[in-house]
Amino acid sequence: MKYFFSTFLGLLTLVGFVPKVSAQEDLGSVSVTPLIVEISQEPGQTYEQEIVVRNTNGRVMEVVAEAFDVEIEPVSHNVRFLPESSRGNQQRSLASWLEFPEEPFRLAPGETESFSVQVVAPSIANPGDYYASINFYYSPIDADQDDGTVKVRQSIGSLVLLQLSGEEVAETDDYVFSDVRMEPSGDNVKVLVSASNDTLRYAHIRPQLTIFDEGGEVYYQSLGAITRVFPGETLDISHRFPREYLDSIIPLTLKVDLQGQTADTLYYSREISLVDADSSSMMASPNVIAIVIIIAVLFLISCWYLKKRQSASQKTKMVTRKRSKSSKKPSK
Repeated sequence: MKYFFSTFLGLLTLVGFVPKVSAQEDLGSVSVTPLIVEISQEPGQTYEQEIVVRNTNGRVMEVVAEAFDVEIEPVSHNVRFLPESSRGNQQRSLASWLEFPEEPFRLAPGETESFSVQVVAPSIANPGDYYASINFYYSPIDADQDDGTVKVRQSIGSLVLLQLSGEEVAETDDYVFSDVRMEPSGDNVKVLVSASNDTLRYAHIRPQLTIFDEGGEVYYQSLGAITRVFPGETLDISHRFPREYLDSIIPLTLKVDLQGQTADTLYYSREISLVDADSSSMMASPNVIAIVIIIAVLFLISCWYLKKRQSASQKTKMVTRKRSKSSKKPSK
């Protein structure tokens, strides 16, 4: 199983993940065992796990459990909670596969309770790694008494790591990519593809551009930076290549690949003939637009100036003719 045992560090964010509020009274503490539950099963199977909840405080505690889908960052291993709306996707939501008692229960000081959790992965679930947290919210039963102190409901979580094996099943939700767009930018050409993440997992997408000729010889290849696309988010994945390849007299082809964090994962691939990349698929460069506007303004000013000079010349000629006629009239 490709699980990070150092996830335990990220698990610290689960303990009391409710925002801290300054309080005059300590609500006590509750412990859970185990903190991490690792499961490996196939879709359609059921797994049962007991979590022991213990009241380590000297007061009676009321405890209630709730499940959340979470994402574990691949590098930092930080745990991030996904929105509750994620549970609507039965194909990707581990939180929606967890069955456990939802009613509040009470623990006397030092008392323990065995909390039974069942993991029922549906047959339509795809193989892969899934993460969820079962959070236990607790507070003293007298915490609601109005005695002038500020009281906060605290929580501690047990992280569930599930690895599903089996055959790939077509998902109803997937990543959606737009057509390739190209925009000149100075000496480069920017290549953009809009990526929509309709799954419940963070997508780490890295573009790679490859330019080659008809014989397959590679003239240019560049790997771009990783862009993280959150669930439900749409972002432009962009990279660029030198514009000289667009103006080449040799027929060249541009290949756009959108990879995961490693080349083993390929989200999207498209080949475009740079010979066919005409003005209809390219937006004019801002520099070109500025030059065209300046030329147009100078042309209008020149036309106005020439017309004004021509009008002034005609008036001068008319005045000269009138003076000439008046000088030729005989005196009485």
